[in-house]
Amino acid sequence: MKRIRQTNRYRRSGFTLIEMMVAAAVAAFITAAAATMINGIANASINAAEYRAAKSEGMASMQRITKRIRAARALGEVTPTSLMLWEEDMDGDDVIDDIELAKLEYVSGDKTIVRTTKDKSLLDVLGLGALASDVGLNPLLDSSLFTSILGGSTTTETIAEGVEQLTFNGYPANTDARIINITFEKPMTDDKLVFRDAASPRASGDYLFVDEAKVLDEESGRWVRKEESRWTGYTDLKGETVTFPSE
Repeated sequence: MKRIRQTNRYRRSGFTLIEMMVAAAVAAFITAAAATMINGIANASINAAEYRAAKSEGMASMQRITKRIRAARALGEVTPTSLMLWEEDMDGDDVIDDIELAKLEYVSGDKTIVRTTKDKSLLDVLGLGALASDVGLNPLLDSSLFTSILGGSTTTETIAEGVEQLTFNGYPANTDARIINITFEKPMTDDKLVFRDAASPRASGDYLFVDEAKVLDEESGRWVRKEESRWTGYTDLKGETVTFPSE
């Protein structure tokens, strides 16, 4: 008797539908994970670049502000958004002239810090004597008088851009302060950078003990001389304001 050998006419030649669906799901998951990882790396790179740019711009802005303060002859009125400076004694007469004054001011609408001075464009033509005039302490200690005294002959220079929440804080007082604390923010897409620094004018050491500047010492009951600003006649070293007597 011959044995009949039977063969399977339906041999398996591919994947089942379930296997294909599982493979497609795994491939989709891997693709999504890879896309998420690549997107995260790209975003991290963008954030790092934005951080570096904001930090560099903020440090440069702060440097320009503190440079102006440190180079000043004396400080005047300090408000949270403005600062008066006697920048230099150009003619060496120890008298404040309008051309020697400057105002640093934060313009919140434009997010800028500007420096306003008297227009010096004719300085080389007319000379210092023709262009400068004595204005005394008034505009230095009261910034509201600055624009009116200089009239329309002013020049504005932008020294910082993209600045938010700027604050000037004078210490120990808001006139003749010897230290200015500066704080501002630089915005980023998802965060912000806060910058802080302090600066003093070069004339902060020009304080003298003078007999005319006297205050009554409550403990001893005696009049004692106080440390007096050589330039403006003001001092607030112990929270008191002493004015130099008029002669």
